[in-house]
Amino acid sequence: MLSDREAGDVALEQGASRRKNPQHYQYIDTLRGIAIFGVIAVHVAGVAPGFVGVARTIVDQGARGVQLFFVASALTLSLSWEKRRDGIIPFYIRRLFRIAPLFWIFIAVFLLVNGFGPRYFAPNGITLNFVIQTIFFVHGWAPETITSVVPGSWSIADEMIFYLIFPAVILFCRSLRLSLMALFASLYLARFSYDYVWARRAELWPHVSDGLMSTFLNLWLPSQLPVFMVGICLYHIVRKRVGHRMKAQSATIIVYASIGILTILPFAWTVLYIKSNYLLSNYVIYGIAFALLAFGLSNGGGKILNNRFFRFLGVISYGSCLWHFAILAFMAKPAFQFLMAPYSFLLARFGLGGGGAPVLQVLQFFLAFVNILAITIPLSLFAYKYVEAPMISFGRRLASSRVFIRAG
Repeated sequence: MLSDREAGDVALEQGASRRKNPQHYQYIDTLRGIAIFGVIAVHVAGVAPGFVGVARTIVDQGARGVQLFFVASALTLSLSWEKRRDGIIPFYIRRLFRIAPLFWIFIAVFLLVNGFGPRYFAPNGITLNFVIQTIFFVHGWAPETITSVVPGSWSIADEMIFYLIFPAVILFCRSLRLSLMALFASLYLARFSYDYVWARRAELWPHVSDGLMSTFLNLWLPSQLPVFMVGICLYHIVRKRVGHRMKAQSATIIVYASIGILTILPFAWTVLYIKSNYLLSNYVIYGIAFALLAFGLSNGGGKILNNRFFRFLGVISYGSCLWHFAILAFMAKPAFQFLMAPYSFLLARFGLGGGGAPVLQVLQFFLAFVNILAITIPLSLFAYKYVEAPMISFGRRLASSRVFIRAG
């Protein structure tokens, strides 16, 4: 999912800096906006009937928006850590109040909507233990809890665990060389942990299917940690180039080269992906491509891409991650079919039905996507204004108190 979930507080906490130098952090909002745009698109495609072919393959790569969130998250955390230097405890307090309040609300929302019954990630249903683990953000360590209570919350679980280890990571990764060493170490950890747990899956979770176990081992933090480490490496590269921005034309070439790479990747796995013996998973390869995109944007490239819409969407991206799942869940209930009324009206207006020629399938998907986005945006803006922003401010004030600064 996900978020750069914590980067929304940059909009509040560094507001003055943005007014003085408005281009400095806008590209991070853009990255998050692109990420959530892709994530929503892929989930809408999952419920769009008859949407197949090349266009569907490209849209499906919106799932990699989570890896873009992770890269942007590590970059933002590193920039914030360098700016503040106020200790570990204040850092944890800000992260908790950035993520937890809205997430806890949505635990209740999804329990009300989806109930406690069986589902893919919880074949035997949701238990109270699952809910407690999710409340305390430790649901990312078991296949039946990683994303069963709150859909897509595996990314939030990974981020919260990464927050926990981030102070140690950033203290070690004091330079690009050390960060690259940590990246390679995380690649070996990802490969080793996957193989080790997979070989012992019958002992650890005998009742879990191989398909669910494989999904879990791809989603949990050890497999995603290298993507975060790519973001740490990006931080050192961006930091070294402060005051040495390249020409806008060169930066734009980098931006669109990265987009070209991202477009080609889903069609190139048979060449790039060797399952029997690999360290660079598709997650990491996408992470590197996203880092290239971020580097180009950070140097002023891709102004067409770095637009107000994506920046706005980036600010409300955390709420959008949660809300769009809820909206899709609501739409499955007969009482909430009215949410699809604009989509149904447009289908009738254009004389479209299920299936049809590829161009009509794309048009149907596009109309469904616009419909979901039109509902998600105002709800996410409401959540940001009345839940996220107040909690961010409260966490910032609490973290700035003398007691916690001394303790940190």
